[in-house]
Amino acid sequence: MELIIKALAQAYPQADLRKIDGNTRFEEIKGWDSMTSVNFQIELENLIGGEPLDFVITGDQTVQALARVMQTRGLLPKS
Repeated sequence: MELIIKALAQAYPQADLRKIDGNTRFEEIKGWDSMTSVNFQIELENLIGGEPLDFVITGDQTVQALARVMQTRGLLPKS
């Protein structure tokens, strides 16, 4: 989940990362909108080596749900 938080920090510099945990829905993050969600996805792709994500990150998704999807696809280590 560290990579997800790191990507969030890059895409949402105004967000208080101390308040973000696995249960946080992306739409709850200050500044979340369609444009910054694209920036977040690009940051995340860069952090995993440029591998394009073949799924959509939605506002109602939690950080932990995204981590599970990425783990299932082998893009993040299983915790």
